Amino acid sequence: MIPMRTDPDTIRALPIRYILGDAEVLARIPMQKPFVPFSDRTLDLLAALSASLRAREEVRTMPDAAAFAFWCRRAALEGLKKQYCRGRGRRIGRGVSLHFTPSNMPVLFAFSMCAGLLAGCSVVIRLSRSSSPEEELICRTLAELLDSDFADFRPRIVFCRYEHDRAVTDLLCSLCDLRVMWGSDESVQEIRRSPLPPRGIDLPFAARTSAAVISAEGLLKSGSLDLLARDFYNDTFLTDQNACSSPRLIYWLGSRQDTDRARDLFWTALEEEVTRRDYHVQAQTAIRKLEAALCLAAVCGADQIQGPGSTLVRVQAAKLTEDIWDYTAPGGFFVESSGEDLRGLEPVLGGCCQTIAVVGTDPGRVADLVVREGLRGVDRIVPAGHTLDFALTWDGIDMIGAMSRQISLPGGNVL
Repeated sequence: MIPMRTDPDTIRALPIRYILGDAEVLARIPMQKPFVPFSDRTLDLLAALSASLRAREEVRTMPDAAAFAFWCRRAALEGLKKQYCRGRGRRIGRGVSLHFTPSNMPVLFAFSMCAGLLAGCSVVIRLSRSSSPEEELICRTLAELLDSDFADFRPRIVFCRYEHDRAVTDLLCSLCDLRVMWGSDESVQEIRRSPLPPRGIDLPFAARTSAAVISAEGLLKSGSLDLLARDFYNDTFLTDQNACSSPRLIYWLGSRQDTDRARDLFWTALEEEVTRRDYHVQAQTAIRKLEAALCLAAVCGADQIQGPGSTLVRVQAAKLTEDIWDYTAPGGFFVESSGEDLRGLEPVLGGCCQTIAVVGTDPGRVADLVVREGLRGVDRIVPAGHTLDFALTWDGIDMIGAMSRQISLPGGNVL
């Protein structure tokens, strides 16, 4: 039997608020045996969570929660199982996975939980200090399942909330076998001050930013600007561009003449979509956008600012440089540049660039540039409208592979 590393009385003395589970469950969670990845019982739980969420009327007003429920439906999970388990040999979860999740993405905690469970791990989630309607709905629905048909998972799942407290973080980290950290560079570094057990591993998902590549010729030939405007709105304004995968920079690919025409059509369509969706900018966000535009003009030589102080702010940059990311802002702020090939995009594809959304061009062209030039950034290349889609490979990390371990046999055989 695995010995308990911390007794419940010690844990009860800490200022932890439990959303799912309690001090007793937390103390004993290291004793839970790991599962194989994509176990049938885990798929049953997540499929039931999906079905229960989709049956609730309020999920219709919560696009993030609806997207999560759709992602973990039974058919999708079975597809992921076939994709991840084929040819991977004997694997088993690492043990207890501890997840730190941010407040600016209301359902990220649920996706992170799914990754841990699907890898075969038990899960401890430190929720952000402020709750959201989406979080409350998912937690309430999951609690109902754990109180009925899936009581066997109650010892394997803890959701908690606490103020920044090093003693609590130290305690949680001492219980885990791997630590998943979502957040700013500063928050990741702060969490890392708490030591892990000797064999513990870290999966850091720190601050990143993203771009879009739009082929002017492809856009002019598409004839579906309304659909593109809707997809781009979903990629950016739905999260106020706070998601790492939301584009803040747009690179127009094509001739000067085509780019000028395509740009006018695109921004007109997007402005109409923003108006139709009744998007509003908070005063503090508008100020940040104005400051960012002025900094870009002063420091990076941006030669044109359009819409300062408005819902949609665009800054034209004749040439892109690596430090341009330091002067972007959320809430409808876009840096624009253009070129007849992708070479002008290369300077901003360093380690901080995560996702490239593409419109009207082959994603392989961007991937070839990254590989050919040995660039340190770009982990995802997706069509516009899909930058927020969660995947089990994130920031270039295979989450299932990292959160499980492979058992090798003599001769290197893993089958």
